[in-house]
Amino acid sequence: TNPKPIITTDAMAMLAFGGSILRSNGQRFQLVSMKRRALHSMCENILTVTGGSRAVHSFTAAAEPLSDVATSPLYPQWPLPTTARNPLSFQRMLPTTEDDLHKEQRWGCPADAESVSLEQGRPRLKGRTSVRYTFETRESPPIKWVCAAAALYPSLDLGYKFSLPEAQEAYELVFLRGRLEYKTRVSVASWLWAHRADRHDFFLRLKMLLNFPDGKSPKKKKLKAADVEARLLDTGELAPILEMLNSSISGWAGKSRLRKLWRSSVLPEFVVWLHAAEREPAFLA
Repeated sequence: TNPKPIITTDAMAMLAFGGSILRSNGQRFQLVSMKRRALHSMCENILTVTGGSRAVHSFTAAAEPLSDVATSPLYPQWPLPTTARNPLSFQRMLPTTEDDLHKEQRWGCPADAESVSLEQGRPRLKGRTSVRYTFETRESPPIKWVCAAAALYPSLDLGYKFSLPEAQEAYELVFLRGRLEYKTRVSVASWLWAHRADRHDFFLRLKMLLNFPDGKSPKKKKLKAADVEARLLDTGELAPILEMLNSSISGWAGKSRLRKLWRSSVLPEFVVWLHAAEREPAFLA
């Protein structure tokens, strides 16, 4: 049997922006050159790191700025104290000069991570843990750094998501065993709804606009997505709720995309939320 092709760091980075694969020579993928895109916005990034507790701690230590000596305990308290310094820098894993062009060639973006938040991820089995970095980068995603980080820590699973609203691009990638295993492009509107919007608050306001008697949905008939939209149409509240949705994703969707987001994601999620809220009133708090 032929050995599996090795995807290089540069190859994985190019895949994130649509670099196409020409052929495999049995060892490496050869890729066509990627056209440079002029981007003038902030890139929003989410990186989730999952694996053995010691390996995850090693990753977080290696992701700290060079000026910060890794003195954090093996099992830190969550959330991190507000006095903690920026918990993410690309310099320790991929050192580079202060020149923006060199940084972009090395990391994929011309500057280090900004507005970083580090949180504990979802609960895992004993001995395993997960952390989640939320941060911004200038103009483009640090895709080369993420690929290098995945290769340096092959025992960890990395989930990486980024959005460039002004370029109308958003991607989700999964790295397993140090390799890019999965990549998909998603709509910017869907990405922003999933990661930026306050969905609980949005659903509370939507429930109020439905104007149910006593504030409760009918019990004789289980409410469906079509019933919700029909009620909003009858009361003239559909247009205001779509405007509210557009505001929650900072206006990054046209009318057709907004309606598609409403019907494919927001409305079904609201119905599930509403039924859960009816069963557990504390859910509405």
